[in-house]
Amino acid sequence: MNCNVKNVVLDGSRSIYTVKDVLIWKEQSADKIYEVIFHQLTKDNECSCRLFEFRVILCRHCLIVFAQEDVKYVSGKYILSQWSKHIRRRHTLIRVSYKTKKDDPNVKRYELMCKKLYDIAEVACESENATQFMINQLE
Repeated sequence: MNCNVKNVVLDGSRSIYTVKDVLIWKEQSADKIYEVIFHQLTKDNECSCRLFEFRVILCRHCLIVFAQEDVKYVSGKYILSQWSKHIRRRHTLIRVSYKTKKDDPNVKRYELMCKKLYDIAEVACESENATQFMINQLE
């Protein structure tokens, strides 16, 4: 991950880590220093890169600190619902390889519906009235 812990300062119930991130680009490297504050009680991190605040993704600096602190489970605030295996996704019925359960009745019905809808769309797109009629019917 090209990250190294350079220093740790204990400040009450929190630890302040200095993490060196080595950025490599076009055969050149540059060092960037980040500060990660680890809260002992809540097991939460705050990183000066602010990746979690801006993109809702844990940065490698926080992951290094979690590993250093031997954190086995992260707080639920770091786990987004779209990462859950229990979320219902629309694309799960689309066969992307030959290993997909092609005998699954849901997949078969989905593929049949798609074929029919593509056939309808092909005819309906030939005129504005037909297109608008189909959109109204589908809605």
